Amino acid sequence: MTEPLEPYPERSAMDAARVGMDAGLAAIPLVGGSVQILVDGILGPAFDRRRGRWFRELAEMMNALSARVDALASDEVFITAVFEASRIAVGTHRDEKWRMLRNCLVNVATVSVRDDFMALQMVRLVEAIEPEHVVVLEYFRNPRGWYEQRDLPQPS
Repeated sequence: MTEPLEPYPERSAMDAARVGMDAGLAAIPLVGGSVQILVDGILGPAFDRRRGRWFRELAEMMNALSARVDALASDEVFITAVFEASRIAVGTHRDEKWRMLRNCLVNVATVSVRDDFMALQMVRLVEAIEPEHVVVLEYFRNPRGWYEQRDLPQPS
């Protein structure tokens, strides 16, 4: 069994000081550079927060899959799926999408016989759909069960 992964590093006060220094230096030639640095100062922390949260969730998932970590380290399809899922996760605020991405990665990691093309397409599909689409698909899969599950009267 492998050791648990180290925690993902957080931003420090030195990183914040660097943003301020970059803004000051970029202001010397033209205004454009400083605007970009200020935007990075506003969006950067949000990006770092999402990225940090996603990587902590990935670490938890990998710890749960600890028996397979060595095999997954050399599984190019799994690595590609992690990169794709990470890009998508950082770009969304929807917890439902994060859950779908985790489920896709667990599926890629644990299915013994998989179609590599379809495995990656499922990860990319999460980017294209919204959680509300999943509700509609669940309804069409079993309309009666959908109403029963929610204790709703079925229309005639």
